[in-house]
Order: sequence, then structure tokens, then C-alpha cells
Amino acid sequence: EAHFRLADSVGVRDGPAYQRASAKQHTARDAIVSLMDSLRIDVLVYPTMRRNPVLAGDPQLGSTCALSAQTGLPALTVPAGFTREGLPVGIELLGRPFSDVRLVSLAYAFEQLGPRRRAPFSTPALVNGGAPTPARFSVLARGTSATARGRFVFDPSRSTLHFDVSVTGVPDSRVQAVVLRRRDSDGRARVVHRLSGPELSMASGTVTLTAIDRDALSRGQIVLTLVATDTVAAEATLAMPAGTRMPMRR
Repeated sequence: EAHFRLADSVGVRDGPAYQRASAKQHTARDAIVSLMDSLRIDVLVYPTMRRNPVLAGDPQLGSTCALSAQTGLPALTVPAGFTREGLPVGIELLGRPFSDVRLVSLAYAFEQLGPRRRAPFSTPALVNGGAPTPARFSVLARGTSATARGRFVFDPSRSTLHFDVSVTGVPDSRVQAVVLRRRDSDGRARVVHRLSGPELSMASGTVTLTAIDRDALSRGQIVLTLVATDTVAAEATLAMPAGTRMPMRR
């Protein structure tokens, strides 16, 4: 709203404020075109945003798309893929004056290099005309003396994982946590969700999985870990039932 009010306060086009702004725009445009001439390039390419997309309604910071508005040069944003969290990102192409057709052709060629769009996780492939049935599975993590048992229900339409976990073989006072860890390509295992807190032998609830966590679950890279005092007491991999339909990132 503040931007619209500021733009509406400039006044008529023949006013001195507008004339000064117009002169600055011409200077900026000439500088950019001269740079492109010296480099012998058709477009400048840069990320549309320097930050991850925010939730609907929150202010989006990190935009790098002001150059087109400040110079009057044509620009076009193209989908470029996704962040590690599965959020969409794009790149912007800034062209020479009146090069709109050239920009569209370059953007089309870029999109043909590979799929850069995907359906949201809430629209997995239909099964017999309906949403896929939630997958139910169990896992048993056995340690030297402690055992952690987990029962899970994964809903691909909501990307939620309901859990019931229980711990036996170790006093509650020694239980630090039962967690889900994700094994990444670098070999590290990162805690992505805490299922129960300290000194608890039973817990239940629901967690929402990110895109990268769903991929890891489908690839057998999510493990149930029981952490007791000063040690990992038990650990086992979550295995999805065969045939479970999982929305995947591309």
C-alpha cells in the first residue's frame, strides 16, 4: 500500500519531479545498454529473489527485479527450479529496448532444457480416480538393551506423518528423545523432527514433512533414533510399503 500511495503522490507528468525521475531513467537505461554493447550480450540474467519465498500474506524481501522498472528495459521471469526445501525459485532476463520477442524466445529455450515445474505435494497422482490412501507402516529400532517402536501413517495429500512411538528396555530418566533423522548425500544425519521429549517412554502426534524430507522418506534415508543419556541407544530406517505413491521433486 505504501508503494501505491507514493506512486500516486507524484502528480502530473509535466511536473518537475516527474521530469527529474524520467531523466534519471534515461541515464540508467543508456548505462545498461552501453554495458551490454561492451560485453556483446543480449540479456542480463540474475535471480528473481535472493531469499526463499515467504508464506502468503507475509512481506517478500530480497527482490532483485527493480532494474527493469528503473530503466524501462523489458524483463521476463522464468521458473528455474526449487530450493532444498522444495520452494520455487526463478531467474529474470533483462533485455535491450523493444527486445520482448527475443526475451520470450530465450525463456522458452531455457524451459525446454528440462522440467522446472511440478505439481504441489497436495496433488499427487490419483489412484482409481481418487486421492491415494494414506500409507501405514511400522519400524522397530533395537539397541543393546533399549528398543524404540514406531507406528506411522503417511498422508501424501497433506504431506503429514502421524506417529505413535514407545520406548522399552531403558528407564524413563535416561531417555533424552526419540527423533527422526535424515541422512543426506554428504553422509551426515540431521535431526528433522523430535517426536518425544526427555523422560518420556511414549508419545504420539503429527509432523508435516518438507519436500526434501518426503524425498528422503521415499529413498529410505529417514531413520528413527532413540537417544538415551550420552548415547544413541537404538536406530532403524523407516521403510515405506511397496507401491506407495510419493510426490517427488524434480
